Amino acid sequence: MLLKHVRTLIARSEQRQQRELALRIGDALNDVQVQRRADLARIDRAIGVMQSSTGMDLLRQREAINTLAVRVSSQR
Repeated sequence: MLLKHVRTLIARSEQRQQRELALRIGDALNDVQVQRRADLARIDRAIGVMQSSTGMDLLRQREAINTLAVRVSSQR
């Protein structure tokens, strides 16, 4: 009778530990997902800034080339 009671207590304890572990793993996964979303948003913003900067650089280069082309063609 005592051995059966001890086994029951151990089984209940293991079940509680498994539930607690599952909750902690769930919390950890949630934290990772939240951080991942924040990282992706930050990366997206950084790429947007770089694309904007690159676009402006290309526009300036085109304007410089057009200005140079006009000067060269007017010298002929």
